[in-house]
Amino acid sequence: MSIYPLSSARPALQKRVGIGFFTGRAVFPTLLQFYARNWKYGQFADKEKFSLNLFIAYDTTYNGVGYEVFRNLDREILDIVEAVHFIDDTAIDEAINDLERNHIAHPEKTRQVLGMGYAKRRNAIVYSAVKHKMDYLLFIDDDEYPLAVYDYNGQIFWQRQDILGTHLNYLEQADITHGHHCGYISPIPVLQGVDRAVKDRLSCFLQAVSNDIISVKAVADRQARGGVDYADFETAAGSPYLVEKKRGLKFISGSNLGFNLSTYYKNKPLPPFYNPEGARGEDTFLSACLNDFKVLKVPCYAFHDGFLQYDKILQGVLPVKLKAVLWKQTAIIHRFYKACLGWIRYKPLLLYLTEPNHFNSSVQEVRQNLEKSVSTLSGIFQWDFSPLLREFNAYVSLVSVHLQEFLQCQDIWKTICRYAASFELPPKPMLGNRENCSAQV
Repeated sequence: MSIYPLSSARPALQKRVGIGFFTGRAVFPTLLQFYARNWKYGQFADKEKFSLNLFIAYDTTYNGVGYEVFRNLDREILDIVEAVHFIDDTAIDEAINDLERNHIAHPEKTRQVLGMGYAKRRNAIVYSAVKHKMDYLLFIDDDEYPLAVYDYNGQIFWQRQDILGTHLNYLEQADITHGHHCGYISPIPVLQGVDRAVKDRLSCFLQAVSNDIISVKAVADRQARGGVDYADFETAAGSPYLVEKKRGLKFISGSNLGFNLSTYYKNKPLPPFYNPEGARGEDTFLSACLNDFKVLKVPCYAFHDGFLQYDKILQGVLPVKLKAVLWKQTAIIHRFYKACLGWIRYKPLLLYLTEPNHFNSSVQEVRQNLEKSVSTLSGIFQWDFSPLLREFNAYVSLVSVHLQEFLQCQDIWKTICRYAASFELPPKPMLGNRENCSAQV
């Protein structure tokens, strides 16, 4: 992957820590600066103990943001980290060509795990981190902030979270560490003024798309709080605990997530992220492969700005009230619809993995719930939700193909990670010059 090493780079320190972002938002430089200031105050940002390295995967097509937005990093950020590794289409092509030149894997196979999309970009971050000999890797999403928000008798309070420090404090004891989330976790907007019959139909829809985060009860509770999940004082001050398997999953999410990369150097790599084409669920399918790995839930929160309403927080403006995000906005409806597409496309494979003996009956139940609810959704939101049923049926018909891809990706991943882990020292920069990353002084 391309790398821009800083001119003042220090020798390798006790622990090499990678911090991975996948972004396409123009606000990213401000977000990164916000985190950098947070790291300054964290006890584990001690340069005598840790070397911090950024792995920035960006997509210029997501919001039409030019590459220079992601590469022009503030000097305050560059002073904290050892190196910045950029992962774009060119860098991924170079990595794939390198694997082919060294007879490790054919490009057609490699592109099943490295390329476009959430899962493949996350895999590219992991691959680069292993190749550059990181000890740990922390994933952070570009709509999550290192803050916890509490509701105390109707008044809200904010608390800074040392996300980096918390994960580093426990990663040596685990293969994966996973923090907590607060804020707007679900993309389902708050519905007001709907009658009981409509609520019943909406319950059918929620049953169709339900998982560990999206359940009828969880959504009802969240709606009663205006769509907000508040942090819990005892959880934030508590101890880590083991994540146990539930319905075949050790549930994690894709951010506020730490990897102990020692598994890769022992030739027992963590499984890759995967999702069917056009779907989401890359963290859910990873959750389905963690039976032999130790997963710790650790006591730190990230505030999820799920509707992208509070980026002023990055400028130090903390709201005194969190408002309900209502559904009567085109951008909110569109975001919700896209989330629904992502959920319904990965549901068939998830059912096949978690309920193999009841797959046909589970599929029929989801189909019936969609048939009962999509017209109601279309009427409420004034948006055509009918494609959800068609997409579900299409992905049901492809479930055997997606299962084969899922299994193939794990085999390919082991092969290319063995190659990445074979490097004794970080490789020389492949695109390492100032044209690839400029610093604002």
